[in-house]
Amino acid sequence: MSLDQLLRIVRREAVATLQNSAIGRAGLRFYDAGSAVFEGGGGVDVRHSGYVKVDGDLTGSGDFDWTGSWSFAGPGTVTGSVAWSGDITLTGDMVVAATGRMFVGSMIIDPNSNGGSIKFSGGPEVYASGSKLSLYSGFGAFIELDGSSAKINGPGARWFEVTAAGFRAVGLPTRSGTGLPSGAVGADVDGTLWRAA
Repeated sequence: MSLDQLLRIVRREAVATLQNSAIGRAGLRFYDAGSAVFEGGGGVDVRHSGYVKVDGDLTGSGDFDWTGSWSFAGPGTVTGSVAWSGDITLTGDMVVAATGRMFVGSMIIDPNSNGGSIKFSGGPEVYASGSKLSLYSGFGAFIELDGSSAKINGPGARWFEVTAAGFRAVGLPTRSGTGLPSGAVGADVDGTLWRAA
């Protein structure tokens, strides 16, 4: 019998022995950069409250399916699309990069549109432009607030403005033949304001 034939027999017997082997408390150790390779769909099955400890990198591809609680400590990065199902509780700040938007149902929080905006379904929008904060209806009317005035603007060039100097109505319709001096403000019984011509 040749040495090669003898080695094949020893290898075959060793494989047959390992196929039916069990390892006790002493454990199994791989050293000098040794590794375990599972082929043909094999894997590691940890049962009865066992554990897996990794001191180094955990790298893989494919699906990661986990049931039960989990915890990550330390900084991390997630790339690609992520879908969460269920409630999320944050105990710290959530920081969205200046180029990112948040979609909450049909609502969009956009840091770049009009200096920062919240857009609602159907057209209404809240946005900041410089020192001004505006509430826009989506159909022409809006409310505008800044450090010196508050303005309520209807469709077209008509608005009420409140400043430290007082109140101002812009774009009031004029009416002739009222008997009032020019510039005086009157009101119909329904509350419609007008300015005497």
